[in-house]
Amino acid sequence: MFDPEKTKVVQLTKSYRSTKQITDFTKHILIGGEAIEAFEREGNKPHVYQAKNEQEGVATVINILGKYQKDHDAVAIIGKDLKDSEELYQKLNANNIKATLIRTENQRLVKGPIVVPSYLAKGLEFDVVIVYNANDKNYGESSIDMKLLYVAMTRAMHSLCIDYDGKLPSYLKKLTQTEKVLRKTK
Repeated sequence: MFDPEKTKVVQLTKSYRSTKQITDFTKHILIGGEAIEAFEREGNKPHVYQAKNEQEGVATVINILGKYQKDHDAVAIIGKDLKDSEELYQKLNANNIKATLIRTENQRLVKGPIVVPSYLAKGLEFDVVIVYNANDKNYGESSIDMKLLYVAMTRAMHSLCIDYDGKLPSYLKKLTQTEKVLRKTK
């Protein structure tokens, strides 16, 4: 489209949103992601919580919310799609957890926990992100699923928590073993 002699390609590889630990964890999901450089802001490693079933996964999300909500204004729970997000939103409401469900890209963000599908999270940032049910059924081995999961995880500035039941996608399982971030729910 442009004259190659008058064009210069510059790759932006420095990440400024997330802590070094989150960036170093998430960059391995992308093909070629090794080139991403983390900003030197220290934080905790991501936490990956394995639930026995969906009900325990929701309880894990509620526990994580309780832990972080006191200290952080912007907490997001990111589901794969609108259906997953709506189902989680209903389950949170049933447990007397007040949250806002984001259904459209032009919906206004408010204070308090936000439930949002992964494809609407791009461009947003939150103090804490909880990726809901990041199992191999929701985020398979396709490049689209990998990119959606990457987008969901990289919305976190300070803390990243990943919840799943069943099995992790192989690329995420490998990361959890390398980074030693897996925690089983009680």
